[in-house]
Amino acid sequence: MLAESLVYLRSLPRTPPAFRPHLVEAVGLWARGRRQFRAWTPHLNKTLAVLDTAIDDIHPRRTVAVLGAGPLFDVPLESLARTFGRVLLIDLAHLSTTDRRLARYRNVTRLWRDLAPTGDPDPLAFLRDIPDLDWVVSVNLLSQIARTAPDGEERATIDTHLAGLSALYAPVTLVTDIDYRIFHRD
Repeated sequence: MLAESLVYLRSLPRTPPAFRPHLVEAVGLWARGRRQFRAWTPHLNKTLAVLDTAIDDIHPRRTVAVLGAGPLFDVPLESLARTFGRVLLIDLAHLSTTDRRLARYRNVTRLWRDLAPTGDPDPLAFLRDIPDLDWVVSVNLLSQIARTAPDGEERATIDTHLAGLSALYAPVTLVTDIDYRIFHRD
């Protein structure tokens, strides 16, 4: 609990005010990732391998945008920063836990952005305005996107995200879940 409080407090000052309400959930995800590291390892390893392999197919390699970058558990930051001229990490919250890793790379930028379609029929339209965008990676699990949707709009929220990705001119790699189960939530 102390570690989570410290991460929250260190992340708060750099977070734009509109995105501060999302810090609690982001810290929770980070803490859950640390607790469940062994259980998450197969997913993380597969994701890192897919993205590392996909890099080879991308030419040119000027700019990559990573949607849902979060705590960078499933983002091959070193490979992306070494290979692309510019790396954009896009999410609702960016935690202080990534500061050391990011400090090594001058070509990596954090962007705070709400990718949910709440009030915006095309929340990914901003990607079309990024010059030299050569690849978009979405590591937003669709089940997590659905959790942010108002009740009854979960499917529409997922469909909006998928449609936004499909409308992009750059190649897109989507890493997501296709099913989930809750066992003894108590």
